[in-house]
Amino acid sequence: MNKIIFLLLSVLILSCINDPEESIIKEYVKIDGEKLLYKEYGYTILDGDTLINGYMKAYYPNGNIKTITAYKNGLKNGIEKSYYKNGKLNWTQEYNNDTLSGNIIKYYDNGKLEYVFEYKKGELINEGRMYYENGAIKNYLYYDPNRKGKVAFKVYYNIDSTISKLQGDPIMSVIKSKEEFNIGDNFSALINYAKPDLFKTLISVTLSKQTKQNAIVIYKKREVPYLFKKSITNCNDSLLIVDIKLVHNIQDTSFLYKEKAFVSICGGNPSKNLAN
Repeated sequence: MNKIIFLLLSVLILSCINDPEESIIKEYVKIDGEKLLYKEYGYTILDGDTLINGYMKAYYPNGNIKTITAYKNGLKNGIEKSYYKNGKLNWTQEYNNDTLSGNIIKYYDNGKLEYVFEYKKGELINEGRMYYENGAIKNYLYYDPNRKGKVAFKVYYNIDSTISKLQGDPIMSVIKSKEEFNIGDNFSALINYAKPDLFKTLISVTLSKQTKQNAIVIYKKREVPYLFKKSITNCNDSLLIVDIKLVHNIQDTSFLYKEKAFVSICGGNPSKNLAN
């Protein structure tokens, strides 16, 4: 019995030694002689280090929350929110170990969406959108997956949703299932492309040494990436041609983009086949 009590006491003592000390700090400012809460946050003392833990809140002089940030062991982890003085949401962004990772969403003070971007490990990825204050789209941006944070394709919209200009190329990549094929093999390629707002996308894909043939698919679901498949039937199929046509929903206008990828079939030289 005495041994059991001794063991229980030992566990309790060790737990007290290892448990971090938790507390809350409140910071105040004086405005016109009045003491106002400026900031408060929880912290933990662990192995002699003081680490912010839980939520850090900052306040406006009127008492409304200005920002609220989630911390874990001294690093931003989770969602950070900012508010206007009137209490409306200004922006939100997500962190993982102090690095932007996830969506950053910004609002106008009237509550309308201003912009949405996506981060991964601190780098902009995938798509981004910016909006006018009336809610109409202003810019569409697509980021190059092979060049960190670089815009590969951008659409500029007027406030009436007509097109101001397009910049770059919407076809991001054409990824072949392998480099060399023989007759009887099933060829496939993943085609990654941008999908800007207010456009429908028509895509034509051909595997041939000839020019474009009539294989047009209208994207209804607008799935990305597009998977192209074809059975290899002869040694002359050496050039993959991808045509993407963006047709605007409002204006009577369209934009055509082309991408070519060489394919080695029957051990042939792709560049030689192309010349033929």
